[in-house]
Amino acid sequence: MANDGFFERFLEDSFLNFGTDFDVIDVIIVLFWATLLSLVIATTYRGTHTGVSYSYHFTQNLVLLGLIVSVIMLIIGSDIARAFTLVGALSIVRFRSAIKDARDLGFIFFTMAMGMACGTKFYPLAIMITIVGCLLMYLMTITKFGQKYLAQDLLEMNFPKSKDYADILSTIFS
Repeated sequence: MANDGFFERFLEDSFLNFGTDFDVIDVIIVLFWATLLSLVIATTYRGTHTGVSYSYHFTQNLVLLGLIVSVIMLIIGSDIARAFTLVGALSIVRFRSAIKDARDLGFIFFTMAMGMACGTKFYPLAIMITIVGCLLMYLMTITKFGQKYLAQDLLEMNFPKSKDYADILSTIFS
C-alpha cells in the first residue's frame, strides 16, 4: 500500500522533528532544567517571604513562568522574525493583576532570566544565577538587609455596631 510510509512520516514529523534546530532531547533537557530551577526559586520565595501578602498561587506561578519563558526562548531561537511576532502578539495582552510587593516583581524577573537562560541552552548560567540569587535572598532575609527596624504590624478589630467606638478608640490611638 502507498499509505504505509505516510503514517510513519506523519508520526516522525509530528513528534520527532520540530522543524527547527532542536529535537526532542533538547526540549526534555530545557524542560527539566527550567522546572527544577523554577522550583528552587519558588521554594526560596516561599522560604524568605515575610509579611501578610503571601499567595501560594504566586509561588506556583513562578514555577510555571520559568517553564513558559524557557519554551518561548526555545521556540524563538535565533529567528528575529519569530521574536518580532512574539512581541506583536504579547503587545495585545493586558495584564490586570497589580504587583503588591516590589520583591514579588524581583522574583518574577529572576524566574524569567533563569527561563531565558535555560531556553537558550545556557544551563551553567541558569544554574549559577539560580544558586547565587537564592543564596543572596536567604542571606538578605537572615540579616534583615535594608530593614529600618521599625515595627509594622496589622491590627484587625471587630466590634458590634451597637456603639460608636470612634470616640473610645481615638484617645487610645492618638
